Amino acid sequence: MDRMLNIGIVGAAVVVLVLVVFYGPLVAAFIVAGAAFAFMVIMMMAAGIHAFDRWRQGHGWTVRHTKTH
Repeated sequence: MDRMLNIGIVGAAVVVLVLVVFYGPLVAAFIVAGAAFAFMVIMMMAAGIHAFDRWRQGHGWTVRHTKTH
C-alpha cells in the first residue's frame, strides 16, 4: 500500500510539473483545480447513486396491502 501511494504521489507531481512546463503555473493551477472539482462531483454522484440503490433494495415497488379482516 505504501509503495502504491508513493507511486501515485510521484506520478501526480510529474503530471503537475509537465503541466507547469507546457502551460505555465496559472493555467496548470486551473487545470488541477478543475480536475479536483470534477472528481469531487463524480464521487458525490456515486455516493448518491449507491445510497439510492441501497434504499431501492430495501423498498419494494409493489403496493403493500394490509389485512383489514
